[in-house]
Amino acid sequence: MKIELPPSSIIAVCFVLFISAMHLLGGINQRQLIKKQQSEKGLKIERPKPSLGFSILITQISLILFLIVSYKNGWNFTSVGLKFEIFPIISLIVGSICYILFTFGLIIILKILKLLEATEDDTYRVMLRLTPRQKLPKILFLIGVCIFNPITEELMFRGILVHQLGLFINNHLLAIALGLFINLGNHIYQGKLQIATHIIFYLIAIALLYSPFGLIGAIGFHFAGDIYPFISLKRSAINYRNRIRNKRAVKDTSN
Repeated sequence: MKIELPPSSIIAVCFVLFISAMHLLGGINQRQLIKKQQSEKGLKIERPKPSLGFSILITQISLILFLIVSYKNGWNFTSVGLKFEIFPIISLIVGSICYILFTFGLIIILKILKLLEATEDDTYRVMLRLTPRQKLPKILFLIGVCIFNPITEELMFRGILVHQLGLFINNHLLAIALGLFINLGNHIYQGKLQIATHIIFYLIAIALLYSPFGLIGAIGFHFAGDIYPFISLKRSAINYRNRIRNKRAVKDTSN
């Protein structure tokens, strides 16, 4: 069945590409800052300014306003892969279950490759560099990242950029490849180990997008993916500190 695209669908795609370029530039700057901090302060992790939580929330609200204003003319439910044949709650749950399976599978693979501890430490350092220490900024940050971000990111970068662009150019594989390239650019600040996991994450989100669960399934997958690191942050902190102490003890013993 041929899907009729909104009249300004390509404008919506161009806007998402513009946002992607901004994310890429910001990610490169952030990565350079992280490397500079590591060279100057070693294992000490620099926490973000309190204003970050507020700016993240404002950015997410701005993106939601764009999506609301551009609805019908720039995108619609069908063009971005929103499907309602399956009850939305079921699609969200299936997406979340997919993330749980993804996490277990990733842990097994990283254990086999002996990269689990390095990846966990890298993830913890990234989380700490992004999460404000103060209570109110942290709450605003969590609202922006865990509630709004899964919706805006999936709608824009999977729904509009991949599904809608694929329909527009009549080539879904090319749109998926472009989406993967942009997805890696958006997360470049997290480093090489995290980039590898983002490739798998992206491919699962795409599989859900083109499955009967559609974009809602991908949003559920992303919800779980954004919430889990914060739920496990305390455990990650304990493991990180223990590993640092063990490394220092081994170093002192060798000296």
